Amino acid sequence: EPNSMVVEPRPRISGMAEPGMLVAVFDGASLLGQTEVLADGTFELVPAADLSEGRHDLTTTATDAAGRVSAPSRAVAIVIDLAPPLTPAITAPVAGEVLATTKPRVTGTAEGGARVEVSTGGTTIGDGRSGTDGRFSLLPYLSLAQGDHLLVAVAIDAAGRRSGPSAPVGVRVQVPSSDSPLVSRRERLEQALESLKYERRRCAGIS
Repeated sequence: EPNSMVVEPRPRISGMAEPGMLVAVFDGASLLGQTEVLADGTFELVPAADLSEGRHDLTTTATDAAGRVSAPSRAVAIVIDLAPPLTPAITAPVAGEVLATTKPRVTGTAEGGARVEVSTGGTTIGDGRSGTDGRFSLLPYLSLAQGDHLLVAVAIDAAGRRSGPSAPVGVRVQVPSSDSPLVSRRERLEQALESLKYERRRCAGIS
């Protein structure tokens, strides 16, 4: 596919041309190989040698039985990427931080466009995608239990290849108990807001 990322050094190159023609496939000015177009108008070629990592601009020409060669096709760019994604890093929360929530926002850096999974104790608690600037930010979809946790991030690229784990970040979840003055004040505020909403609905004639 045009402008696609390829994770193998000898990608299968396919296309369409007039049946019986001899198709030559080029990487820039280098000939990768030749193959005959089948009766259904399709052709396929696997390079005999590995392509190097990076961008390759592929073109084709077709030669008929009389030896006449067509003009080159429009170039199709592919990128050979054989390496797994770079190891991500968690930048927040920081090591030793005490968290007052069971679902802390986790931020960090990773290879641009990679999916990032954050886990603790072998269980994935959330995932997100890094931007083109290589930064990610995610909220866990699983709650952390009270106590100590080691957070680890792994990056996964479009081909499903996983990076090595990030350096673990040790944190402690310490959410105030229900009888804490902080929680009590929060509960009173929430109750007051609910009462205000009820009074507004009642004054508006909404039961």
